Amino acid sequence: MRFTKKPVTIEAVRFAASNYEEVETFIGKPLENNIVSFEIETLEGNMRVQLGDWIIRGVKGELYPCKDDIFRLTYGMECGMSDKVAKAVELMMDKAIENADTGELIAALNAWQQYDQYLIQKEMYEKSKNV
Repeated sequence: MRFTKKPVTIEAVRFAASNYEEVETFIGKPLENNIVSFEIETLEGNMRVQLGDWIIRGVKGELYPCKDDIFRLTYGMECGMSDKVAKAVELMMDKAIENADTGELIAALNAWQQYDQYLIQKEMYEKSKNV
């Protein structure tokens, strides 16, 4: 028999050298500074998270790590932006993470938010035309 995974919205954060506080908040425990890996408790026991891995919060609140390539094949960000814009912002974020550059990461996140706001305003405008 074959099965298809149900579409489920999850929360996730990518572990990078520039976002220790965000990861700490997400997993609910402090991390040591300048670490490149740590363990989290999962339903299957302790698992190691390494720089560049994603930490996913499942549908029941459980945490588990996911390698970046698997994450990108399995999940997409909910934002409503076009594929080209999403890819450009994703590349900006990857570069910021590789360079451990907080300024670049903030710029990428701001670009993401600004485009998302544009889409919301555009949708509101389109709806107002139909009234």
